[in-house]
Amino acid sequence: MTQPENHVLVELYDYALSQRSDARKGRVVRSRTLTIDQLVDAVVARRSDLNAATLKMAYQLLHDVALDELANGASVQFGLATHRLGVKGVFCGDGDAWDDDHHHLVLESTPTSSVRKAIDRTRVKMRGRASTATVINTITDLATGSVNQRLTPGGGLRIAGTRVKIVGDDPQAGITLVHVDSGHQLMIGASQLMKNHPRELLLVLPRAMTPGSYRMTLVSAFSGTQKPLIQPVSYSFPSLLTV
Repeated sequence: MTQPENHVLVELYDYALSQRSDARKGRVVRSRTLTIDQLVDAVVARRSDLNAATLKMAYQLLHDVALDELANGASVQFGLATHRLGVKGVFCGDGDAWDDDHHHLVLESTPTSSVRKAIDRTRVKMRGRASTATVINTITDLATGSVNQRLTPGGGLRIAGTRVKIVGDDPQAGITLVHVDSGHQLMIGASQLMKNHPRELLLVLPRAMTPGSYRMTLVSAFSGTQKPLIQPVSYSFPSLLTV
């Protein structure tokens, strides 16, 4: 069977951390986001002899067993990676006890060899500079100091980047946090921001947030001039944030 050719598009954004004015950072253009249900549907479309309900049940059973084993210290190969638990935090002396305020269990994942081979085979097509100059460089969770990783319900959040100021009357203008598993959306508008500047936003996260992974999207009509854009632009942060 012929291996299908895969390719991704890469766009260029300003790289604020470099001293060079022409430095750019490449980001893969996300073509779409697929849920387990959509993946199962794609499998059934290829293999009509397979049943969608059975596949979903099998996945859920494997998921639950893998999660249980992981939480008991096992290294588990599941999906596209091998997962294990690691420890974040520093201990003082050999007899230091575990302190939930300073020590945390974290998930460590290593891509499988098949994933690495698939990435090596993937062709890259450059699309040049991104059509929008809006870009988020860092998302700092003020409660933990974590950068581009965590969200603390009820805690402060600092967003730094270029042209991130929230402007416009569009109902979607603001910061949207989408729970990856449930699709539930949390909307934070301009009126809820403590600071709303072109290079920095400061806000307080809602206290009621479902644990899990979130995708952040910023929508704004900010143009850099007194006249806002006719159509707002949308920017999605490339990494997931975890509650």
